[in-house]
Amino acid sequence: GLALALFGKTEAAVSLWPLACSLLGMASMGGAVGVLCGRRWGLFAALLYATYPGDIFFSTVVMPDAIQAGWLTFSVLLVILGFARPQPDLRWLLAGGAAMAVCQLIRANGPILLPVGVAAVAILARHLHDEPARRVLRSVGLYLAGWLSVQLLESAVYLANTGDFFHRAHVVSRHYGSMQSIARWGLNTDPGTIPYSVFAP
Repeated sequence: GLALALFGKTEAAVSLWPLACSLLGMASMGGAVGVLCGRRWGLFAALLYATYPGDIFFSTVVMPDAIQAGWLTFSVLLVILGFARPQPDLRWLLAGGAAMAVCQLIRANGPILLPVGVAAVAILARHLHDEPARRVLRSVGLYLAGWLSVQLLESAVYLANTGDFFHRAHVVSRHYGSMQSIARWGLNTDPGTIPYSVFAP
């Protein structure tokens, strides 16, 4: 909306948000790998991200793919930053969970990405700090609290504007709650679509 207000209804203005999120993802990938493996590997990872054909395409069109991927990668970077110090800084985990929740704001499939962030928290807590199970669970809980806070804020906004706290869930269920409704809204329901599109090239 800000880009359209500044530059008008042009293709370039519309593509600024996905492009910015693609850059966020590239910088986050470089930062995450740089923290874990060193600066040279971080730059190489950023280069791979920047030249991935899918991201090149989706970073300049009005589709949620590059936008969501950028925020997913940013969430993982925040988790890594939280565990990169000798003593874990748990505030980064809250921020990482909130960044993951932005994926839900972008597209309704956001919750299926949540296990990626949870796994990152659990793996890094265990292997970088050798934390006991109780502390690993606490770290995961903080990450989920950051994620949930954004969900509750969004629902509060819906409640104030529509009178329905679960407005998004009702809309998503109406549109995608069954295979028939998915097909009715023009989406491809063939389970082979994603694997073939990824592996065929």
